[in-house]
Amino acid sequence: MPLELIIGFIGNSLNAIIFTRPTLRSWSVSHYFLCSALDRLAIYPLFILNMLADGYGIDIKTYSSISCKLFTYLDILLSVFSPSFLILATIDRFCLSSLNTNLRKFSTTTISNKLIFTIVIFFSLFFIHIFFMYDIIPGNSSMCTTTNILYKKFLIITVAILTSYLPTILFLLFSILIGLNIRKRRQLFDSLLITRQRRQQQSQRTDQELILLLITQVIINFTCSTPYNVISLLIHFYYSETQILQLNELITAAHVIEKN
Repeated sequence: MPLELIIGFIGNSLNAIIFTRPTLRSWSVSHYFLCSALDRLAIYPLFILNMLADGYGIDIKTYSSISCKLFTYLDILLSVFSPSFLILATIDRFCLSSLNTNLRKFSTTTISNKLIFTIVIFFSLFFIHIFFMYDIIPGNSSMCTTTNILYKKFLIITVAILTSYLPTILFLLFSILIGLNIRKRRQLFDSLLITRQRRQQQSQRTDQELILLLITQVIINFTCSTPYNVISLLIHFYYSETQILQLNELITAAHVIEKN
């Protein structure tokens, strides 16, 4: 297993442990971070399966029609969850930093749990069409894919938007709004008594640390997902589906020859 996967696995495992601590459990944003870490941990078995397919020609997706549909569905579904949770975490920080009491009411653990549940159900149903469009395509080497070119492009564009472009745009937008909110709060606190500021000092420090962690998470997500999405878009819009299928067959055949 590559070193970066091992480091990522350890990091996400530690995140999952940290955000279950009682001191952080009361923060709504911690629920988003926890779900994001658990989602990334759930993706690792799929990473290993993809590594076996690419490196050794052992593609479990081609074993049966069910495995083709199921693993493709899980691969795409799990890749969408983590960026979605980061978007919710960004919006949560914006609401909490606002001076508007109505907005701050959205930054609660009850709301965060409901939004997480909604996201999971929505995308689980949204990508259900994969079960009807993907299947094993017979040939010199069987492949798990779809023969519908327009659908394949639609799916690639959708995943690229949901995992890379949309999270980045929303993060930049809400980062500006969070910065404006923090500036307004500081101006307000300057007019308050020093004793009251000291009472809120610990809470503000924790809030700032969580915002810094959020920024780090989004940067990592953008850095890791954008190159793959850009290359995938270029390949599927520059080459025809037949050329892509032929290229995949050559790669699979090369893995089989290397294995023998």
